[in-house]
Amino acid sequence: MNPEIPDVAPIRAVYSVAEYLNALKGPEGYFETSPRSWLFRGQTDLREKRPLIPKAGRNGFFATGLKNRQGWEDATDRVNVNGVPTDVLKPHFFEPHDIHAFREWTARAIAYVDKFPSNHWEQLALAQHYGLATRLLDWSTNPLVALFFAVQEDCSEHGAVYAYLSPHQSVNAEEDEFWRWDLDPFASQGVVYRPRPIDRRMVAQGAVFTYHPLPLKPIIPIQETEGGKMWKSSSMCRFGTNLMAFVIESTCRRNFRDELAQIGITRESLFPDLEGLSSELNYTFCGGEYSVSSSGIPREWLSPERQKEIDDLIARSES
Repeated sequence: MNPEIPDVAPIRAVYSVAEYLNALKGPEGYFETSPRSWLFRGQTDLREKRPLIPKAGRNGFFATGLKNRQGWEDATDRVNVNGVPTDVLKPHFFEPHDIHAFREWTARAIAYVDKFPSNHWEQLALAQHYGLATRLLDWSTNPLVALFFAVQEDCSEHGAVYAYLSPHQSVNAEEDEFWRWDLDPFASQGVVYRPRPIDRRMVAQGAVFTYHPLPLKPIIPIQETEGGKMWKSSSMCRFGTNLMAFVIESTCRRNFRDELAQIGITRESLFPDLEGLSSELNYTFCGGEYSVSSSGIPREWLSPERQKEIDDLIARSES
């Protein structure tokens, strides 16, 4: 029997790698996951503070300029190509700010890469991986990789891994162009782009992306969308949601990093280059004091087992 769509998207606080992996299984298969159906993203803060939007749509990057022109609705002309009606980009179209920056990046980046890809989607993935603000949002097929990125930095904010039910729409890098998705209403929360293994970092991180034709619009759970309870997708009914959050309390970050290192998930393994090696050794030998405050985790985010542990501790302290 398929679960009902709950009123709010599931949120679970986890306190160890083992508890995190166990939570992915969920009670009686309710949160059953697989790399083919779910994408995982680790953030050092919650989506309430940093929404699930690509860097191009964030304040401090291209958000201001994109408020006037996010998409490509007036970018193409319908022409006949060998007798076939085809949408062709206007030759002097004024591109959105982020796409203009990407074109400039491709013109210059060729000097830094021995084998620069010719496909625009692969160029975009490479630009994203090396820091350009694009319409791609990083995800991984590996939940442990996402967990590492959620705990990689020490700060007072709670981190989170978001599990996103992979949209059905996907990019065909050989045929699709960026503007094709602009008028597709089902693509507003992203379409999946799975790049070829063109870079060692992408391979190590199990990289997969969502491309956002509307980069100012965040990914939100189906429960928060208009008419979400009426969603008829069989997958949505099966899992009860399309977005889950696994929250890591700020004071637990270092413990998580140590546990992940024991199973080979380190910055050196995820960034297989000299930068990754240097970063890993900086962390290993940095020393110094470690002190992070925490605002606490809401009780309803805790597993039933951990809630019982806390209740027992309170009862003993009051007896």
